[in-house]
Amino acid sequence: MKEDLEIVLIEDNEDDAERLIKFLRSHVNNKIRYIQDGAEAVKFLLFESDGAPKLILLDLVLPSVDGFEVFDIIRSEPKERELSVIFLVSSLRSKEYVESLGVKPDGYLIKPKLEEGLPFRL
Repeated sequence: MKEDLEIVLIEDNEDDAERLIKFLRSHVNNKIRYIQDGAEAVKFLLFESDGAPKLILLDLVLPSVDGFEVFDIIRSEPKERELSVIFLVSSLRSKEYVESLGVKPDGYLIKPKLEEGLPFRL
């Protein structure tokens, strides 16, 4: 991944976000933008980003606008359709639930439970 491409992390849980940012920084040199709220994420992606981000890591449970709505908005905008969107899920069961709804992100990242302290799983 090129260093000039921005990764946008949309996650309301600060502990999960901190751990994921640390994990990412140990593997890539890209700029990481952290957003905690679905409405703020939509505002940034549609009106402020200038097409810089190419990868979005998206939690599904967010305040104001949930991750499913953020995903629908992203996919409905022609300039945003090329973004890769990875859903942050808490378990394989969550992934199966998303798939049962017919929603098709570009991938999934399973968040570890805080007490386990394990790395994230693809």
